[in-house]
Amino acid sequence: MKNKGFTLVELLAVIIILAVVIMILAPTVLKTINKSRSEANEISVNNYIKAVEQKYFEENLENNFEPNVCYVESNGNLLCDDIKEEIKIEVDGARPESGLINFDNGKVVYYDITLNEKQYTQFPYTDYSCFEYVDYYQPNQINEYYEIADYNKCIEKANTFSSDSATIMCSSAGSLVMEVLGFTIEDLLEDGIIKEKKELSKDTIYNFKCFNQDIIIPYGTKTVNAVTDGTPVKKVILPSTVTYFNLYGSYMTDVIVPNGVKTFMMGVTNVEKLILPSSIETLELSGNNYNLTSITIKNSKENVTINSLDWKEGSECAKWTGDIKDNPCIHWVY
Repeated sequence: MKNKGFTLVELLAVIIILAVVIMILAPTVLKTINKSRSEANEISVNNYIKAVEQKYFEENLENNFEPNVCYVESNGNLLCDDIKEEIKIEVDGARPESGLINFDNGKVVYYDITLNEKQYTQFPYTDYSCFEYVDYYQPNQINEYYEIADYNKCIEKANTFSSDSATIMCSSAGSLVMEVLGFTIEDLLEDGIIKEKKELSKDTIYNFKCFNQDIIIPYGTKTVNAVTDGTPVKKVILPSTVTYFNLYGSYMTDVIVPNGVKTFMMGVTNVEKLILPSSIETLELSGNNYNLTSITIKNSKENVTINSLDWKEGSECAKWTGDIKDNPCIHWVY
C-alpha cells in the first residue's frame, strides 16, 4: 500500500486548531512570564536594599558614616549627602538605575528606585487627615465639597445682591461669599447653582493640619503649594510624584526631595543642609532659612534657574556677593 499524505484540507484544519490553542494559551503564558520578571525584580530590589543597609553598617564602623539621604546612581552605587565619592554597593543580580533612599539609624525607611525601567517604592504610612487639598481641575469652587454647577444662574443670583460683585462671588476665589451673604447651601443646591463633588482631587496640597511631627506627603500628590501659620513641623518627605513644591512658614528641620521634583521653593525653615536631585529646574529660597549653610544640587549650573537664596544670617553663605550660582555653599554634583 502506498503511504498516504495529508490533504490540504487536513493541513489547514491542523493549522487552525494550533492557532486557536496558541490564542488561548498566549495570555496565560505572557502573564506567567511577566509575573516571573516582576518577582525577579522584587527579589533584586530586596537584595539591593539589604546590601545597602550592610554597606551603611560597614561604613559607619569605619568612617562614622551617617547619611540621611542617598541617591542611586546609574551604576547602582550611592551618592550620599555631602560625600562627593560614590559609595560602591556589592550585590548579585540586577541593580537599580536611579532613585532615592532615606535612612533612619542605619535602616532604610523609604526608597523610591527604578529597576529595569519599573518603579519600586517603599513609602511610610501616610495620614491623609494631615492635609487639605484643592482641586484645580474644578474651577468655581464653593468649598471642598461643592462646586458651581451653573455659572449663569450663579451670576443671576449674585446680581440680586450686587451686580458689581457678581463675577467675584461666582469665581473660585469668592464663591463662599454667596453663602456668607445669606444664600445657604440648601438654597444653592435647590436652585441648581451648585452641586456636590463626586470626588475631591488629591493632586494638590494647599495646607498642613498636623504639626510637631514628620510630614509624609501622600504618594500620588503632584503639587505642594502651602503656607502654614508658623506652627513647626519636622522632616517633610516627598514622593517622586511631586513635581512642584512650595512651602512657606513651616519651620521644617529637614526635607527629602526625590528625583522628579522640578520646581522647589521654601521659606521660614530650620533646614541646615538641602540636597536636590538632577530633575530640579527652578530653585527659590526666600524669607528666612534660619540655619541653611549647604545646598547640594545634582545638576549643572546651566540647567538650573535660581531666583533667590536666603541663607543663615551672618554665615559665609549669606556674605557672598558674587554670582548666585558660584556661592561656595552650593555644591554642584553631576
